[in-house]
Amino acid sequence: MKMNPVVHFEMPYENRERFVKFYTKAFGWQMQKLGKDMGDYVTAATTETDENRMVKRPGAINGGFFPKKPDWPAQYPSVVIAVDDIKEAMKKVADAGGKVLGEPMEIPGIGQYVSFIDTEGNRVSMLEPAPMSAQTAMKGEKPMSATKPTPARSGRIEANGVNYYYEIHGQGEPLLLLHGGLGSIEMFGPVLPMLAEHRQVIGVDLHGHGRTPLGDRRISAPDMGDDMAVLLKKLGYKQVDVLGYSLGGYVAFRFAVQHPTMVRRLALLSTGYAQDGFYPEMLPMQAQVGAGMAESMKDDPMYQSYKAIAPHPEEFPKLLDRMGEAMRMPYDWSEDVKKLTMPVMLIYGDSDMFRPEHIVKFYQLLGGGLKDAGWMREQMSQNRLAILPNLTHYEIGSAPELARTVLPFLDGGHRNRSKGE
Repeated sequence: MKMNPVVHFEMPYENRERFVKFYTKAFGWQMQKLGKDMGDYVTAATTETDENRMVKRPGAINGGFFPKKPDWPAQYPSVVIAVDDIKEAMKKVADAGGKVLGEPMEIPGIGQYVSFIDTEGNRVSMLEPAPMSAQTAMKGEKPMSATKPTPARSGRIEANGVNYYYEIHGQGEPLLLLHGGLGSIEMFGPVLPMLAEHRQVIGVDLHGHGRTPLGDRRISAPDMGDDMAVLLKKLGYKQVDVLGYSLGGYVAFRFAVQHPTMVRRLALLSTGYAQDGFYPEMLPMQAQVGAGMAESMKDDPMYQSYKAIAPHPEEFPKLLDRMGEAMRMPYDWSEDVKKLTMPVMLIYGDSDMFRPEHIVKFYQLLGGGLKDAGWMREQMSQNRLAILPNLTHYEIGSAPELARTVLPFLDGGHRNRSKGE
């Protein structure tokens, strides 16, 4: 049976026989049970083996499975499985007893990516790599015109010690576009050209991300909020609309609080105002983020995208450490929410990483969702809330629905109006 390789993995299990059967049937892996003296650990050969069950290619076994224990913290898997045909692999996973989570997501230059839940409750991902021509484009050997238009202008601007990379696309009213954690401008995929048809989009690679070097400074949303003010002033902008996604949403939030006169309208995508807004299981996962994850992420599409454009790819472990430090920092910006006087739109996927109660509370802190708007909309808040169906936190930033939702708000189309307009 054809094998589907991974480079590194380690996952917990509850029922050894059940998970062995699942991965054998779904991916053709060969399992070896090491017994009680080895902690009931199970190794898995993910590439071809000889008659003695030894892998033909050195380094193929570089992970395994361990029994779940209630006193062990943060027992989460980290694995991406390469497949030739993602649709066929999804069917095999379902036939073997797993649950596929949604439809494949196209990652420009990397391939099609989808996650599933196995029989042990582990969340695992599969990747059908893009053709070599697309991967070559990610390395800069060909322009990425199919996935990201060529910018009208690009360059670097120093802001408070950070040498930021920026791109400008399109014409019209200026829109500052800020990507999510461990991403870059490319993270928005087809959304960027859709926005650029109507706006002059200023895309920025955040501190330590994409083409912007890490340097010695900490990763901090408030600091980057100040940086955006410096960058925009140097580019000649006095006021802009802002759309920030995840980490970029936190930067956009701080920019709007710290420099309110520079923000005309603010759109926050998959962003919370306090740490307790995340689902509880997210917090220990965030607490684990650090350099120790770097080796297991070498085949992750996120790392591959980073490596393709980062000025110093070898600094990826250091970036993970800095991101981990930032994510472990407690925060509650509920008082700052009340300082946002410009129109604000909150946008989430219906399967986002934030609790619905937190999303509603955020909207209420902005003055929305507190009362009926009235027959003539006379009690309607200037702020808006959008929940986009069938989208997760990880998909929403590149979903075409995002552009169709946010553009009318940025253009003032969601302003208060009387009945019948």
